[in-house]
Amino acid sequence: MKEYIAMKDGLEYRLNKKERTASVCCDEVYSSTLEEAIIPAVLTVKGVDYTVNYIPLEGFEWCSNLRKIVIPNTIDRLLRSTFEHCLNLEYIEIPSSVKIFLPNLFYGCKSLKKIVYENLKESNSNTEGFNLNEEVFNGCNPDVILEDRATGKEYKIEDLTQL
Repeated sequence: MKEYIAMKDGLEYRLNKKERTASVCCDEVYSSTLEEAIIPAVLTVKGVDYTVNYIPLEGFEWCSNLRKIVIPNTIDRLLRSTFEHCLNLEYIEIPSSVKIFLPNLFYGCKSLKKIVYENLKESNSNTEGFNLNEEVFNGCNPDVILEDRATGKEYKIEDLTQL
């Protein structure tokens, strides 16, 4: 199947025209200059809407100047090393649609300060397969704060087992 690529705001989208879906990653050309990535739930290309539903393995790896990323509620998993070596990443918003987090997701993210998750406590206790755990944070800033947007409470990585 022929692959179609669209570019917008320093992000690369691979379009599946049959299913009208798109994956998103940091474009190599912009990887050293992209500072903020607000991923849309829907990308419109030539009048056609594509649901952005996937970030590939290592999709934002080495986006060294990326400071902030906001993920839409159309994405349900974050793969191994998705944000590996995003050296300046400080802030990320993750919707409650994301239930699967693979190890080393934030490896090398030494500047990461805050992760905001929509409903952390409820997802952790009531969702089968929900696996936001310490392995996800291997090699990143150990002092990162996880904020539960629903309750406003903040947690440290070591607190995850107590949720």
